Amino acid sequence: FKGTKTLITNALQSKYLLLMARNPEVEDKRHAISMYLVPMDAPGLTTNQLDKIVWHISDSCEIFLDDVTLPESCLVGVKGNGFKQLMRNFEFERLVISATCLGLAQCAFDDAASYAAQRVQFGRPIGRFQGVKHLCADMLVRLEQARALAWDAVNCADEPDGDPAARSLVAGLAAGIA
Repeated sequence: FKGTKTLITNALQSKYLLLMARNPEVEDKRHAISMYLVPMDAPGLTTNQLDKIVWHISDSCEIFLDDVTLPESCLVGVKGNGFKQLMRNFEFERLVISATCLGLAQCAFDDAASYAAQRVQFGRPIGRFQGVKHLCADMLVRLEQARALAWDAVNCADEPDGDPAARSLVAGLAAGIA
């Protein structure tokens, strides 16, 4: 395998890399992609940590593959079925991202409510002013709507024929709220 991938999350802590590779000899591009589990210490695999401005909770790296060879035992699933497998993974990644965004939104709400209770203007906490109460109430309603939709998407993901559109919808909504 040869190539480069940028913005790989937690690569420095990982023992393995899940790699999607396209076989140029297969004409039908839908069946040209396969998924492989690559050891991070494989000969020819190198990493470069990227500097980031935000999201310091996890590292991001570039990964370089220079003539990495793998045994067939590193194949995940069926050869040529990697794109379908990847799409299924994206459905669950959207749920994880949604949960992360909901957590951030909850923290933002908690901070705003705490600030409104502590900040004093005109002799009383600003949280007692009607305008601030409305803002906090609107934030809480949107947060609870996103939480309910997220739980619905999680329950849907548990069902064998659950709707993948529900998972996409909640990811977009939760990211917008956060």
